[in-house]
Amino acid sequence: MESRLHNVIKFFDLKSFYQKLLKKDFHLPPRQVTEGFAKNFNNPVNTEWHKVGDHYEALFHHENIEKLAFFNALGQMTEIRTNQTVSELPEPINDTASRQGEIMNVIYIQKGSQNSYEIIVKQTDFTRKLILISEDNEILKTEIL
Repeated sequence: MESRLHNVIKFFDLKSFYQKLLKKDFHLPPRQVTEGFAKNFNNPVNTEWHKVGDHYEALFHHENIEKLAFFNALGQMTEIRTNQTVSELPEPINDTASRQGEIMNVIYIQKGSQNSYEIIVKQTDFTRKLILISEDNEILKTEIL
């Protein structure tokens, strides 16, 4: 009796595992996208692909830095987001963000000819705020998280 019950439990655990596996967002991009990725990044590590709408996202490490790259179906990179440290911020951007709170996270965004910084700060009341600042040090967006 115990053995049969154990087998039934194993079956449902296995069934649940496969159901979760099949629901997972596995999207291998088309060849053009992987070729475009390879042209832009030598030796990426731990690449994870996701299809979002009509584009593909690659989350990976390159030269020990976490990056997120966006590609269209033709394999053209449309945007790259790079994690940065606070010390890598240009001083004017750092000053602008610091006036909003303590800098917690920095992402450098390169999209076409417009580059910007997405910065998360912790305010004195411990709320978090997202600030998007252009390379020209103009605040483009603020949002409480």
